[in-house]
Formats: sequence, C-alpha cells, structure tokens
Amino acid sequence: MVSMIQYLKLRSFLEKKTFALFQHENDVKREKGETEMNMYQEGFSIDNCYICEYNDISIYFVFNDAFWNGATSKIEQANIQYPDMFGTRDARDVLDALYRVWNSMITKEEFVHYLKEFACCYVIFEIQDDLQDNVLRIDMFRKIEENKKDRCKFDFTSGLLHALKHFSLNGRNLSIGMEVNDVQNVIEVLILIAKAFVYRKEDNKKRKKKQYLSYVINNGKHLRFSFYKEDVSGVYFLNTSHLKSRNKKEELQLYVNI
Repeated sequence: MVSMIQYLKLRSFLEKKTFALFQHENDVKREKGETEMNMYQEGFSIDNCYICEYNDISIYFVFNDAFWNGATSKIEQANIQYPDMFGTRDARDVLDALYRVWNSMITKEEFVHYLKEFACCYVIFEIQDDLQDNVLRIDMFRKIEENKKDRCKFDFTSGLLHALKHFSLNGRNLSIGMEVNDVQNVIEVLILIAKAFVYRKEDNKKRKKKQYLSYVINNGKHLRFSFYKEDVSGVYFLNTSHLKSRNKKEELQLYVNI
C-alpha cells in the first residue's frame, strides 16, 4: 500500500490527464455517433493503489474499483469455479464466467459495457521522487471482435484480458488462449506489462537500436507487449501482446524467463 503522501501526489498528478482523456474519448464517440460516457471517476481509493520497485524505478498501479475487483479476485475466482469457460478461444465464455462470480445486479449486456468502458488502471513511474510524464493505462479490454479465422468465436482486443491469453494459473489459461504459462496471480502479469513499458520501442526514426523487454515463455518464443500513445492526453494504452521468434537482426534486451 502507498503512503498518504504518495497517494495525494499521485491523485494530483493524474487528475488533469484522466479528465483530458475522458473529454477526448467522448469527442471520439460523438464523431462516431456513439453514446457518450456519462461517468467520470475523478478520484480513487488509497486502498486501490499498489507499488513495486524495478531498476531504481517506483511503479505505481492505480486501480478503479471495477478493475481492482477483477484483477485481485474475480478473474481468478471465475477461473477456479468455471474452468471450462476459459481457454475456449471465445471472449463471450470468459465474460459469462466473470458475470456469474461478480454477483452484479445489472444485466449481462450492462455488465460487459461496464467492464469495457470503466474498468481500468493507470501505471505511473517515479524516478528519484519525480513522477514521469509517460503514464500507461491498462483497460480490462477495449473491444470484443470476431475471430478472423473462426467467425463463431470472439476475441478480446487490447487490455488485460487480451494479454492474459498468454498466461495461466495452476495450468488453466486465464483468458481465451490455450497456452500454459503459470503465474502466481493476475497482478504478476500487470507487473510484467509495466516492466515491458519501460523498454517500449518509441516511434522514433532517429533511434538506430530497437529496445524491447521480451519474456521467454515455455514454447521458446518471445512474448512482447506493444503500446500506443493518445496524443491529446499523452496517456499510453496497452495495445496488444504477441508471440515472436527471436530476430537476431534486432537488439532485444532483458530476456526474462517465466
């Protein structure tokens, strides 16, 4: 848990960024003719903050309630109680399992909308007591889209539930994937994502060397995370996670065995 001093510092730092992002996303929805978000979470509980240290960098995770419940208990609870609904390559099965354990008083459609629009966490990096301007946001998921190879099934696009398809808990995949790469809990995956963000490749033609933080998983391939920046607020998003064979022409740094 963070201290009260750290909490107040984080809250003040995030306030402008999150409001700018909220306004921008509603601008985009208006342009597309979609329903605007009518709820803006200005603050967050000190109990929903988590800190870890990595290479002299303090990494803060700031969760809203929906994401906190999912990441710390509901995903793992659903995975244990409804194991047959994970690893099916269909996002609808995972969402159905989550809906069952969430004990929500809203409809399934409202629940899915709630997770998509509001469940997120922000990751803030501090170096020598200075909060860095590059903030990462991790959504529960950004979209649900038809699988390109099997139109009877659906994928999570971006966000945590997309990334979790590469990980498992006690041999059970934590999302729609078939891979078995055990982690201790969902928070461990969030920490891996945050570390990868530190070594992200920026879109900078002047940089000659490509830097990645790549995780070696059980099948010998390398798992990378990619990110994109929303220019209005300056907030980065977790875009995707993908497996690649090692490319010897690239400089790949800090391989970590899971």
